[in-house]
Amino acid sequence: MGLSDRDRRRDLYEIVLTHGDPNDVGQLVNRQALLDRWADLYLPPWVRAAWRPLIDDARTAA
Repeated sequence: MGLSDRDRRRDLYEIVLTHGDPNDVGQLVNRQALLDRWADLYLPPWVRAAWRPLIDDARTAA
């Protein structure tokens, strides 16, 4: 079971978006997977607020 497991990917994304640096995000986060799982992620309000404009822009462009 690897990152193809949706729950494990969700857990990784929650950790990386909350505690990672831009390099971590670039290496570990898949754009489409993030968009697909965004509503399922448990994130602190400040993380969700920081990412919201990027998520909205990506959804508009898709």
